[in-house]
Order: sequence, then structure tokens, then C-alpha cells
Amino acid sequence: SNIEVVEVDALDNGGVIIGSLSTPIRQEAFTRGICISQPLGSIGLLTSSEGAIAKSFGRLDESPQSIVSRLRPKLKSLLARQFLRQVLNEDRSTLKVDVGLKTKTGEDIQVLAKADTRTLSVRKPAKPLKPGSKFDISVTNRESVPIYMAAISVWDTGELVVLHPSDWEAPEAAALIEKGETKKAPLILDDDPGFFEIVIITSAQPLRDTLRGLKQIAAARGLSGRGFIPFDRASRSAGEADETVVESARNITHDLTRGARPDLGEAELRGLDPQQSGIFSTVLYVTQRNFDSKRVIKAAKLCGAGTLAKSKENI
Repeated sequence: SNIEVVEVDALDNGGVIIGSLSTPIRQEAFTRGICISQPLGSIGLLTSSEGAIAKSFGRLDESPQSIVSRLRPKLKSLLARQFLRQVLNEDRSTLKVDVGLKTKTGEDIQVLAKADTRTLSVRKPAKPLKPGSKFDISVTNRESVPIYMAAISVWDTGELVVLHPSDWEAPEAAALIEKGETKKAPLILDDDPGFFEIVIITSAQPLRDTLRGLKQIAAARGLSGRGFIPFDRASRSAGEADETVVESARNITHDLTRGARPDLGEAELRGLDPQQSGIFSTVLYVTQRNFDSKRVIKAAKLCGAGTLAKSKENI
């Protein structure tokens, strides 16, 4: 198939295009801690919210077929993220839950929801996190009945990872939070700097389709105990298609909107009962290890952001 070149003035929120790498794009990415060392003119993904997607650019001599094949998994993950963003309702949910990110000593990194108040619309941004940081996604059930929890991360590389549940021998029990119980999902950050989004799902309805689908994926990959489920090409089993990440996101939206029309859109969103579910999201940033100005200048030159490097030298 051929790739048609079109002009784009602006992207809608959440929009994604396949575009060529330019000097301004490379420099903007570097200001966010992302090094794009591929040659100018190489093809990759650009979004309205994050700009250039890390590690999405290839070689200059790629054929259209090769470009589409290489970018297909990332596009699928970004589509899955769009499905999840469609059901975010943190500003409308009345489900009684405390949701937040906490250090291992119990200190708040960021509070996303408190059962006794709904005044968190102006949320304090989380401080940048260091590589290797350890923290917990914490959910406390303040309802009088059990609820269910799932947590997913989406990195600026386009990779989507299921963080919770992570016990694939009994995912239903892992997702269940009894009345008054607090459940934590631990996370350790790797050394790659950049942004990532965490989506936390709480629901009074069982996440039946979601857990059934994830359990089947875990079994196909040979995960019999605990472990995260990343949806990248290297982690997939032999018979696993790119579409599994999209199907997993669809399963989540179906579980949360059960009883509504099956097609996504405004009709289905009206089926999302704010008394029965709370879907929260936050964007975090991992800083570069051992940050200093000399490393910034050297990295900028290696990434081809020479103009940026010179401006840093004059600071």
C-alpha cells in the first residue's frame, strides 16, 4: 500500500499522525528528556499531547510497507489508550474511594481521589520521579460493598502495561477490594527518562470480561504466577495478534458500561454510572539519572539538538 502525504495544521486532542523527523521536533523532544538520534527525515509518530513518540522513528530508506508494519503495534497501543481516556470520569465519579500514589513509607506522591471530598479538580502535579523509584498505587474502598480495581500504565513510547491485577492464578481475588480494605499495586521505575500515564480503574461491577481476557493472555505467555502484562512486540506469545491490546481496552470499557450500547461513543459513555465506577488518570515524569548541565550539553549534541546545546551553554 502507498502512503499519501497530506498537510496537517493542528491535531485534535489525542490525535496521532505519521510524520517525518525535523530539527524543531527533535529539539522539542529533547526538552522533555527524550533523545531522538535517528536521521532527519525518518518517519515516526507524532501526537497532540506528547509530541514525538519516543523510539518510533526508523531509517531513511524504509519502504511504506515497512513503516506501517513497524508502527502498527504502537498505533494499536495508542488506540487502546484512547478507549481508556474516553471513560475517564474522575471529575464526575461519586464512588467512595481513596486513590493515590504513595511512597513505600506511606507518604503521598499524589492524591487522585478522596471519598469524603470531591474538591480535587485542581490537583497538585506530582514531582518528577527519579529512575529506580519505588512507589505504590493505593486504593481504599470506603463503600459498604466490595469493589474491583485495575491499573494500567501507558509510556511515551506507546507501550501499554497492565500493572494490576498481577496474580494470574487468581486475578479475580487480586482485583477485589473488600469494604474498608486498602489494596496496593507496587511499581518500580526503570532508568528510561520520560513521561508515562497511569490509569486506575475502580468499579462496583466485576471486571468480568477484562479479567477473563487478561487471564487468557497470561496463560498463552506462560505466566502462571505474578507478573505485569506488557503489550509490546517482544512480550507477545507466538499466536498473539496486535489487536489484543485494543481488545483488552474494549473489554474494560464494556465492563464499565455493561448494559449500554456496544459501540463506543457518546451513547456508551452515558451508560457509565458515576456512582458505580471511578476511573482516574495522572501523568508522571521520570528524570534522567545523575542530571547535570554538562551531561545535558553532551546529550543534546549526541541527539542532534545542536542549537539547544548551544543555548544551554549560554545559561
